[in-house]
Amino acid sequence: MNRLIMFDMDGTLLRTDAEDSLYVSAMEEWLSVESIDTNWAIYKHVTDVGVAVELFERRQGHKPSEKELNIVSEIFFEKWKNKLEVDPTACSPMAGVTLFLKKLQALNNTSIAIATGAWGKTARLKLDHCHVQLSDTVIATCDDAYSREEIMEIAYERACQKDEISGFEKTVYFGDGEWDVEAALHLGFDFIGIDSSNRKEALIKSGARHVFSDFRDYTQLIDLIFNN
Repeated sequence: MNRLIMFDMDGTLLRTDAEDSLYVSAMEEWLSVESIDTNWAIYKHVTDVGVAVELFERRQGHKPSEKELNIVSEIFFEKWKNKLEVDPTACSPMAGVTLFLKKLQALNNTSIAIATGAWGKTARLKLDHCHVQLSDTVIATCDDAYSREEIMEIAYERACQKDEISGFEKTVYFGDGEWDVEAALHLGFDFIGIDSSNRKEALIKSGARHVFSDFRDYTQLIDLIFNN
């Protein structure tokens, strides 16, 4: 059986506690506003670009241009770059993730993908900073699509192309938000939650059957992937 294990990044593969504050700071600078609602569940597309577009439309009455989106993407990237220079601990691998990934990479008929709502340049900055080694792993970001579901579909298609197959018999998505659960279940993927931000109740309410605090119990996680 060919299996695809797909990961969200922020709050799942990586602990990025500064993410919300840096994103809000970037939006406030870009839009010249003083407050941004950080209840991400209210936004149509909970991705860096999706939220940015919605905020811009509310303020300006029309969608931002590609140039305008590139500006805010660069502002956000620079804020993360500066943050990591002064505080390297602002972004770190989720507990147990390094060993878990090594275990997955050693398995036959098992592929790995990343489908993140982050902008690609910032995503790669954080992955490199954390020394997350994912050679030969496909990645899809919000540079590819606004919606999380579309990003996941693109990651799936790229993994199929890489493995030269028409599809996977089983796909498991790891995420930390209720929007992750909803997208995964709608696509017919299995879902395993990572409760990095006290969202366990929300994840379960959204349909998650299994929620872990991190990846340290890799034996149970692998058992779920193969036998659930």
